[in-house]
Amino acid sequence: ATPLLPIQILFVNLLTDSLPALALGGEPSEPEFMRSQPRRSTAIFGRDSAAALLGIGALIALATFAAYAWGQTSGDDALASRLTFATLVGSQLSASFAFRSQLRSVFQLPRNLWLLFAVAGSALALVAVFYVPVLQDAFETGSLSPSEWGAVCGFSLVPFVVVEAVKLSGLARRLPGDE
Repeated sequence: ATPLLPIQILFVNLLTDSLPALALGGEPSEPEFMRSQPRRSTAIFGRDSAAALLGIGALIALATFAAYAWGQTSGDDALASRLTFATLVGSQLSASFAFRSQLRSVFQLPRNLWLLFAVAGSALALVAVFYVPVLQDAFETGSLSPSEWGAVCGFSLVPFVVVEAVKLSGLARRLPGDE
């Protein structure tokens, strides 16, 4: 059995690439942006950005695979699929907070209410897929127990926690391309 159905993958893209992306697009620039030295010209997907892109992608993949593996321990492929789907959406939504700044922690930034509303709306849409009968049928899902939702939340926070820890430790300032 496949962990995700095509309609679930499309829904993941809809939830994570629409409202949160629009809210991030309206994020004000960082205060020191105009005072910093110009960066050297690089390709959009150059060596400097590759580490960040691969790193966050690997963290989201790790969280999603961990949710799938945890679901598989029950011997229930359908549960493993539901956990995978929910964690993939959740980890991308949680990571959207870390994307607000390359160097500063989300805890050091002013609130972005648009992002909060966008993530909350996307999370509500995800929950609806698990509890509204017509959506359960369309997405081949079913409800999750509170402990399963707890696991989804825990797995989903992995990318956010790791990226924020890197920023708070100062390591992000020492990476190439971030001078």
